[in-house]
Amino acid sequence: MDYERIYNDLIAHRQKNVLSTGYVERHHILPRSLGGSNDKENVVSLSGREHYIAHLLLARFNRCKQTVYSLWMMQMKTRKDCDRPCIKSGRMYEWARTEFIKYMSKNAKITSKGERNSQYGTRWICNLELKQAQKIGRDEPIPLGWILGRNKWNVKTKKIKPINPSILKKEKPNLELHTRLLWNEFNNGNYVSINSFSKIIGISQQLLCQRFSKYIDEYKGRKGKCYSSMTLGHVAELV
Repeated sequence: MDYERIYNDLIAHRQKNVLSTGYVERHHILPRSLGGSNDKENVVSLSGREHYIAHLLLARFNRCKQTVYSLWMMQMKTRKDCDRPCIKSGRMYEWARTEFIKYMSKNAKITSKGERNSQYGTRWICNLELKQAQKIGRDEPIPLGWILGRNKWNVKTKKIKPINPSILKKEKPNLELHTRLLWNEFNNGNYVSINSFSKIIGISQQLLCQRFSKYIDEYKGRKGKCYSSMTLGHVAELV
C-alpha cells in the first residue's frame, strides 16, 4: 500500500476543504522534528481522527524515531508492554480529545491558574529550628524566627572541598627570587660543593647550576670549570 500517496491525498483534500466547524487540530505537514516550520504552507487543519491517521501514515512511509515517537505519544502509551487502555484508532483518539476538552471546560476548578489555584493569595514559611512549615496570607508579616519557603531544613548544602596541598605545590614560584635565596644560602652556609648542596635541598645539580647560570651574575663569571667541583672557596674568589 502506498502510504505516502494516501497521506498526500489527505493533506491536499483538507487544504482545499478547510474545516470550519467541529473539533480541529493543527498538523505540520512536514513535522517540526524533521525540520518543518510554522509557516502557513506547512500547517493544515485536520479533525482529531484525521490527525491521528496522518501520524499513523507518517510512521508507515517515513519510519524514524521522530515519527514513531509522535504516534506513540498520541496513543498515550507509557512503555512498550503497556497493559492499560491506550488509543488504538483515529475515532478513539478524537473521542478522547473532545471528551477531555468538555471535561476541562465544565470542571474549571482542576486548573491551576489564578484564583482557582489552591495556593492563590498565600505563601509558605518555615522555621528551621522547629522544623515546621505553614501557609500564611500573602500580605501577612513573616513571624520572628520564620523564613520564606517550605521545608528549608531539608535542603542539602554543597560541601566546600578543602584545598589539596598538592595543588599549591604545583604553583610556579618566582624562580629568580628563589634562585637568589638558594645562592645566598650556598654562600652563607658551610657546604663542601654545589653537588652536596643540591642533594641537601632536593634539587638536581644540573638544574641548580642552570638556574645559577641564568640568574646569578657572580656564577656566570665562572667559565669552563666543573660545576660539581665548585666549592665555597671558589665562590669566595668570585665574590
